[in-house]
Amino acid sequence: MFIKEVTDLHPKYILISDAFAGDIPTFITAQNFYGRKLPFRFLNMVELTEYIENQGFKLILDTEYDRTMLGKRDPLPLDNFQENMQIKYSHHLLFCENNVSQENS
Repeated sequence: MFIKEVTDLHPKYILISDAFAGDIPTFITAQNFYGRKLPFRFLNMVELTEYIENQGFKLILDTEYDRTMLGKRDPLPLDNFQENMQIKYSHHLLFCENNVSQENS
């Protein structure tokens, strides 16, 4: 898993931007992209944060990605998924290494 490779580098901070995660089961789907199908992963937020926290990091910021299109903030267009597999917005997640003092950073 790519996240394990990053945490093994022991950075002070890890920023995950535009994470498609939420109160959903983790699953992979095929995204239609200009006539091609690409694998795309949706993550369970608890599984994601617990995994990173178990690597010695602490979640210090979780904010929704502000998806503004044409001046309007809309939720993600995921109507093709079952309701229990939909998220409204992706997230920005900021983790800090457990031994980093947030006051001195």
